[in-house]
Amino acid sequence: MRLAPHLSGTQVFRTPHDLPARARARWLQRLGTPEARALLFAAGVILCEGATETGALSRWWDSPHCHEWGPLSAANICLMKVDGDKTFDA
Repeated sequence: MRLAPHLSGTQVFRTPHDLPARARARWLQRLGTPEARALLFAAGVILCEGATETGALSRWWDSPHCHEWGPLSAANICLMKVDGDKTFDA
């Protein structure tokens, strides 16, 4: 379930009841990770293609070339790998 502000009040979004069991299991697995739970409290999220991009971006962000931004943790920004457009559903 996701809640979002709307002009008429809080809008509630639920997963469709006809969502195939395999897709529902995949979402539950994805949302059960510590990274996914951290997204609830993050100031921002960067969706990365995969582990290579996630690792490279975190190293680049924390490099001396980007010192004015501070570390990702201080900026409260999470990196999340989505494993490509074939596995990351809308």
